[in-house]
Amino acid sequence: LKALALDGNRRSLSDFAGTPLILNFWATYCAPCRLEIPQFNQLLVRHQARGLRVLAVNHGEMPARVLQFLQAVPFHGDVLLDRSQTQLPAWGGMALPTSFVIDAQGRVRFWHMGEIDWLGADAQAALQTVLQG
Repeated sequence: LKALALDGNRRSLSDFAGTPLILNFWATYCAPCRLEIPQFNQLLVRHQARGLRVLAVNHGEMPARVLQFLQAVPFHGDVLLDRSQTQLPAWGGMALPTSFVIDAQGRVRFWHMGEIDWLGADAQAALQTVLQG
C-alpha cells in the first residue's frame, strides 16, 4: 500500500508495522462507508490500549471533498488518499467498503467486502485474533 496522507506525506503499510490495524477502503458517496466511520471511532477508543489503528483509504476523491466530509463526520483514525484508484483492486477488492484486518506482523487475518457491523460478534471475533497478539 502506498498512498498520500491528508498532510501531503506519502505513507505505506510499513509505516504502521508492529500494530494491529483495520485497512478500510471507502468514499464519501458510499452510504455504508459513512455508517462504518462512527463504529471505527468506537473501536479505536475500545482497543486503544492494544494499539489498534484504522487506516481509511479514500478511493479516488479530491482532498478538499474528503476534508469537507471529515468536518461533518469526524474520524479518529488515519486517512489516506488513493486518487489513482489503484489500491483497492491491488488488494483484490471490487466494491466499497472493503476492509482488511491485519495483525502486528502484517498478515491479513480477515477481510470483508461490503458493509459490516464492526460492533457485532463476527467482526469482534475477527478483531480479537489480531488484538491478542
